[in-house]
Amino acid sequence: MYEHLKLLPREPLPHPERRLAELLLGQQGWRIVQGGQVDCLEVELTFESPKETIMFLMFLDDLQTQAQHHASFSLQNFQTLKLQVFTHEPQPGISELDLAFAVLVSAFRTDQRRSPSARKFLNEN
Repeated sequence: MYEHLKLLPREPLPHPERRLAELLLGQQGWRIVQGGQVDCLEVELTFESPKETIMFLMFLDDLQTQAQHHASFSLQNFQTLKLQVFTHEPQPGISELDLAFAVLVSAFRTDQRRSPSARKFLNEN
């Protein structure tokens, strides 16, 4: 399903903030973090329950495996997750692949909150 992501450019973008704005990712909580070892895209996600968090982590695992691109994340109390995405090679930075990854994460979160099947799962289990 996400295998096509492997074909996206991995070279760092000269102005990732422009693409971030074009894709409206800032409106979904994504931001560019600079000044560390490498610039990255970052978002903090809050979940209503541990079940919702687990559903997201299953999606994230599938996305990362198929795209052959892995994010870093930290999880607090199974309800707050900070996710960072950046490209390691050929040069560290934010690539078109990272932006596509962020778009898919945001789309999943939107669908996860609205999807009747997801809501049913969360309420039944």
